[in-house]
Amino acid sequence: MKKVTFTKKGTKKSGISIPGTQPSTNNGLLLTSTGIPSLDALLGGGLPVGTVLLIEEDHTNRFARIVSKYFLAEGTACHHGIYLITRNEKPQKILSQLPMPTTMEKVSREAGSGEMNIAIRYHDLPKAQKSVADVSRYGHHFDLSKTMDALQLADKEVHSLNLLETIDKEIKDIFRYTLQQIKIKIDTNNYAAPSDTDVGNEKNLNILRVAITNFGSPMWGENNSETAQKINKFLFCLRALARQSLMVCCITIPTDLYTSTQVETFRQLCDCSVELQSFEGKKKNPLYKQYHGLLNMRKLLCLNSLLPYVPETLDFAFELKKTKFVIEYLHLPPDVSDTASRQGVEEIDTNKVSKSSPCGGTTLKKDLDF
Repeated sequence: MKKVTFTKKGTKKSGISIPGTQPSTNNGLLLTSTGIPSLDALLGGGLPVGTVLLIEEDHTNRFARIVSKYFLAEGTACHHGIYLITRNEKPQKILSQLPMPTTMEKVSREAGSGEMNIAIRYHDLPKAQKSVADVSRYGHHFDLSKTMDALQLADKEVHSLNLLETIDKEIKDIFRYTLQQIKIKIDTNNYAAPSDTDVGNEKNLNILRVAITNFGSPMWGENNSETAQKINKFLFCLRALARQSLMVCCITIPTDLYTSTQVETFRQLCDCSVELQSFEGKKKNPLYKQYHGLLNMRKLLCLNSLLPYVPETLDFAFELKKTKFVIEYLHLPPDVSDTASRQGVEEIDTNKVSKSSPCGGTTLKKDLDF
């Protein structure tokens, strides 16, 4: 009698493995964290390598800067290549404010400290989910109350491009010059997309994180249709460059400076777009008193699939706590105000009410006709 043996398939290693990445369960793409676990959950697990993430800045640019810092801090924690491009300020100022990595135990302890004690019989009842998944499977957690020092960045591959230094140079097109510098960085540091022969050799492979802050601001050019066309061309070429390399890009744009038609074009030229609406300096709705702003998913990621990953809801709000930036599902609290009245129930006129019962009850005054 012949013996039948079975060989397990899939024992051969496939794909590439780079620190700080994991394959997507939805489309098989290689994902890397944005630095914010709750934002990773909205994107379907993280940001695919070779894509461009657009952050539509809030009017003060406070929270968009925080998202960029998270993006850069995650790169330093994973030993990815960092390339920070600025036009309005010195890159060293942003790099000196990157949040400090923290442990998972501390994150869990802080999350558990805010829980309320309820009756035992209510423990098994379903609870309304408030926070988006705030635990990263492969990324890191950071403490906004602490910043990295220079020694922590000394052994990291951190590069920057200060476009303020190019003002005196004779550069006709600053957008073209920026693209050329990114292309040079990819070629000289071996961030090109791997070939089939490089798949089994991951030692020389790494991710390049490109962060461009306040892109398209008045420092980049006049606010007119010509500048908008240059931005369109830049985003188109940037995404094509990202597709051919191991690069992820996070770019922030002050979209309130442009028309709705121009902003919609910016979104279509990027792989994903997230809009931040801050309540700072504005009259806040009492329903949003616990939040610092709203987060809108303007364009969902859709790569290697017919349909994009769609979160459970598209209504989100964000809150800046002492140690972290949190994205939560937008739940409106019940209306328990003193002036609230149910629909269809008429309010009682106090002039027609009198204390008549011995127990202090209220009755309506009526005109009696005998």
